[in-house]
Amino acid sequence: MLEFLMRNAEHVFNVDALMSRVWKSDESCSIDSVRMCIARLRKKLRGIPGCPQLETQHGAGYTLTMSARIKHKHSDSMPDS
Repeated sequence: MLEFLMRNAEHVFNVDALMSRVWKSDESCSIDSVRMCIARLRKKLRGIPGCPQLETQHGAGYTLTMSARIKHKHSDSMPDS
């Protein structure tokens, strides 16, 4: 799931979309297993400074967002227009 979210950072995916795109079989996944996976990933990512974070977009789904530190670092490297 982390790889999928990293490849699709800043996009919002609901539980059904994550289930169909991450797990190969619906039988091996449930809504609860997606939520548990999100909770475990969120806990691990919070412990890493400057790491992207998993956020809940209420009523829409989950997204992996870049931290302010990383966004700022990228904007500093952009040439002025």
